[in-house]
Amino acid sequence: MKKEISQWIYYKSGWHRVLIHSAVWLMLFGGIVLYQWNANARDSVWELIREDAFFTALDIIFTYTFLFLIDKLLLKRRIVQFFIAALATILIEIFIYRKVFYLTLVLFYKDQDIEAIFNSVDFFYFLYSIFFPLSFFSIMHLIRKWIISQAKMADLAKQNLQNELNLLKNQLNQHFLFNTLNNIDSLIYYDPDKASRTVVNLSGLLRYALYETNHDRVPMFQEIEYIRNYIDVFTIRMQRPDLIDLKITGDYSRITVAPMLFIPFIENALKYGNRSQKRSILIGFDFRGDVVTFRTSNQKKEGHTSNPDGLGISNVRRRLQLIYPDTHRLKITEDEKSFEVLLVLETEEAEEPTSTNRPDIT
Repeated sequence: MKKEISQWIYYKSGWHRVLIHSAVWLMLFGGIVLYQWNANARDSVWELIREDAFFTALDIIFTYTFLFLIDKLLLKRRIVQFFIAALATILIEIFIYRKVFYLTLVLFYKDQDIEAIFNSVDFFYFLYSIFFPLSFFSIMHLIRKWIISQAKMADLAKQNLQNELNLLKNQLNQHFLFNTLNNIDSLIYYDPDKASRTVVNLSGLLRYALYETNHDRVPMFQEIEYIRNYIDVFTIRMQRPDLIDLKITGDYSRITVAPMLFIPFIENALKYGNRSQKRSILIGFDFRGDVVTFRTSNQKKEGHTSNPDGLGISNVRRRLQLIYPDTHRLKITEDEKSFEVLLVLETEEAEEPTSTNRPDIT
């Protein structure tokens, strides 16, 4: 039963969607014709089909216009704009309905009193005629959206639970922690200030991974701070910290984002990047309005032919599909010498800055 329902709820392709919608419209059109044929005792079904085809074409155009308004306005909680646009759409459809009705009278009822027939049909008759297809498809569309959203929420909750269990293992794994602690131990003797800063940074990483990632959204400046700390802690093991070039442009003080979206790509670049060349690892954020453009690029280590698309990146792909299904674009480009990631993300923008302390956006 669940499989049969999913075949109607989830479209396999664009053609599958067209096929299902066409079948529903044909059933609806056939039902209207049969009802009118029985109710009006008409001799010719063809006459009804010929007349109703014009109105059905209008119903199709305005119904999908209405569904577009639902997706772009109502579901995004722009209620006032939706009701204004919906009212205008209905009034325009009624106006065109009247014109088409008059045209059908001229084409098919030349021998009758056209003006008398036309004037006998009032405004509310046309309103009633367009109400059924609009309301039917709108209700079915909203039900489908609700079912899909509930399924995504359940899938996302399951995915978040798994992410919480694997987060420290994947992002702050045992090797990373042990190596960092060993380096801190060495720093204590010849650079105690740097050792102290590293302890603070590592503490911040652990705190963020344990607590902040339980939220659906976090301020973007917290994510940036985590990334800076991660890079600082990672580079204490390197003899050439200048190999990493981090560039951040734009204002992200109002932006919120799902936590830990970017760090798997950064970790991948740091882990598999060539550490013998200056600025061989590039990490960039560009903020324009609520759109984030994120890039990483790294020259590969000698002997490594590819950057593995490991568990971390696979999890991010899945999270992007669940959290930002229609508002992200991810492109991974790889050749023999380099590995690049481009992620364009339409995030959420808060009405007020996410912190009274504005982040450093250098």
